[in-house]
Amino acid sequence: MSDMTQTWFSRIAAGTLREFRYGVLLHHRTKRFSGATPILQRPLALSSILLLAIFLCTATLKAQTSPFLGDWQVPSGTIVRIDPCSSDFCMRIVFISPKADATTDIHNPDATLRGKSLCNLELGSHFHASDATHASGGTIYDPKSGNTYRGTMVVEGDTLRLRGYIGISLFGRTEIWHRVHQSYASCH
Repeated sequence: MSDMTQTWFSRIAAGTLREFRYGVLLHHRTKRFSGATPILQRPLALSSILLLAIFLCTATLKAQTSPFLGDWQVPSGTIVRIDPCSSDFCMRIVFISPKADATTDIHNPDATLRGKSLCNLELGSHFHASDATHASGGTIYDPKSGNTYRGTMVVEGDTLRLRGYIGISLFGRTEIWHRVHQSYASCH
């Protein structure tokens, strides 16, 4: 090849490279500022939205199918409801038995709360499921004594074993609750 041909090819290549670079940059700038791609046409954004939707549906389904959720009758006849609270479980009184010792929180260590009704009183919170039938890490308030304990729960069919303890589980007491299937008049 002659020197003139090589020079001619190198000029074309250099010019083409400049034009290519300029064209790509121009294309990116115009695409970026005018008529950006809608979010649902961006693969990363679309996959992120789909993953978030799947995660939320799975978490909701898990919470709705948990064996802990529902109404439970305690030995005194009072009914306690276990509900999801963010990623944990909470429990509150929804029916006060006529055989109950009191209808107000008379043993509360805070004297200003002793006149408060037991209806809708939160008894337990922060229980998180460690597997399908065990929950731990919670706290339990006992309105009969006014004390708060650490707690664990184990579900076996329609029976819930609630263990309250101080320090370690060895120093505690287990109470058996039974799932409520019949209707009742909820307290207000």
